[in-house]
Amino acid sequence: MSKESARGISLNDLLAMRELLRSYINELLNLTLSKQTQLSNMRASLRFIQSLASEKPPEEAMVPLDPTATALLKVPVKGDSVVVYIGNQYYAEVKPDIAKRIVEDQAKRVEDDIKSIEKEIEKASRELNELEAFINSVVSAARQATAKGKEERPSRE
Repeated sequence: MSKESARGISLNDLLAMRELLRSYINELLNLTLSKQTQLSNMRASLRFIQSLASEKPPEEAMVPLDPTATALLKVPVKGDSVVVYIGNQYYAEVKPDIAKRIVEDQAKRVEDDIKSIEKEIEKASRELNELEAFINSVVSAARQATAKGKEERPSRE
């Protein structure tokens, strides 16, 4: 057995691993939030597309001019076509029923992504809990060993 493998891993390395796991979980949580926002936006788009097929479709719509909707543009709605994102920065003008299917398919993929990310969060959280339990046991053992060492030393009187 080599000297390095017999040495093991330091407490500092364990603490660094814990911080990396925490950061990873936070990144996954942020990604989940982003995907949930994306899904919410898709559902809003679906509601509007579905309203085009209603008995009284909307005559106009408010279109945001920037991502935070600082300014809106009031536009008339034709309702016979919808421009929908199809990937890789491409959009297509299609009939509302086709747009609905495209957005539904995209929303399904986002839902699947969210489920996958949530599973990864669960896995990483379990690993973090196990690591923290191990770190706590190491610290506790070190404290006990230190306390026991102090008890065994003869006092200097």
